[in-house]
Amino acid sequence: GAAAAAAGISGRLFGKVVSLKGTFGFLQPIDGKDGTSDVFFRGSDVVGCRASSNSSSETAMPITVAGGRVFHLDVGDELSYVTSPANPAKAMAVQCIKEEPGAWRDPANSVVGERKMDSLQVRDTLTRLQTFAENSMVDEILQEQAQYEMVLRSP
Repeated sequence: GAAAAAAGISGRLFGKVVSLKGTFGFLQPIDGKDGTSDVFFRGSDVVGCRASSNSSSETAMPITVAGGRVFHLDVGDELSYVTSPANPAKAMAVQCIKEEPGAWRDPANSVVGERKMDSLQVRDTLTRLQTFAENSMVDEILQEQAQYEMVLRSP
């Protein structure tokens, strides 16, 4: 449902900006649960923008990212983010990216590159493990180790 969709790919979560105060703000997580605590974020932790629209209201927070690109965050904008492990008692969003409205409904549109890479890595790992098990290399290694130990013990 909404909670699974909002979890995103590679641990990214989604939230809607509910307030801005100078160089920081608060997100309401989009997770399908009512009463979820707001998540703090700093403007300096916003690292990108995938949204095509750009607010220019008086309350909007200007964000400058690498390369000098400037865009604005405003109340109601949607961000994807990772929760910082620095302070588990207080949720803080880092690696924030301004997303198109509704991107949380289809995380594949939000982080396409990460999703493809993850699924390829998982598939490759599973294939290697299957091949390893099918070839029973473990038995061969144990037999070689036993032979090696016999050689070491012999006069």
